[in-house]
Amino acid sequence: MKRMTRIILLVFFLGGAFLAACGPQEPAEEAKEKTQITSEAVKKEAQEAIEATKTFTQQQMQEYQKKMEDKLAEYDQKLAELKVRAELLKDEAKVQMDQKMEMLREKKEGVNKKLDEMKSTSGQAWEDIKSGMDKAMEDLTDSFSQAFSRFN
Repeated sequence: MKRMTRIILLVFFLGGAFLAACGPQEPAEEAKEKTQITSEAVKKEAQEAIEATKTFTQQQMQEYQKKMEDKLAEYDQKLAELKVRAELLKDEAKVQMDQKMEMLREKKEGVNKKLDEMKSTSGQAWEDIKSGMDKAMEDLTDSFSQAFSRFN
C-alpha cells in the first residue's frame, strides 16, 4: 500500500512537471525583440557617458583652478609680509632679502602663467599642464618656506 502511494505521488509529480515544462511559451522572435539592443540606444548611452565624463573633468578643472588661485592669493599676502619684515633688515641682509623676494615674485608669476594656460585647455592637455603646475607650485612653496625660515 505504501509502495502504491509512492508510485501515485511520483506519477503525479512527474506529470505536473511535464505539464509545466510544456506550457505556453513566448515565441522566440518576441523574446529576441525584448532583449535586442538597438544601435541608436548604444550611441545614446555612449554619448551620455562622454558628456558625463566631460562634465566631471570640467568640475575637476574648476576646483583645481580655484585651489591654485587661492594659494596664489595666499602667496601675495606672504610677499607683503616678507616686504614688511625686509624693511627691518639692514644693509646686505636687506639686499639679499629683496633679491629673494624678486625671485619669489618671478616664480609666482610663472605659476600664474601656467594657471592662465590651464584655463584655456581641456582633456589630456589639462592633465599635462596640471602636472607642471603641481611641480611649479611645489617649488614656489619650498621657496617661500626658505624665505620665511630666515626670520624664525
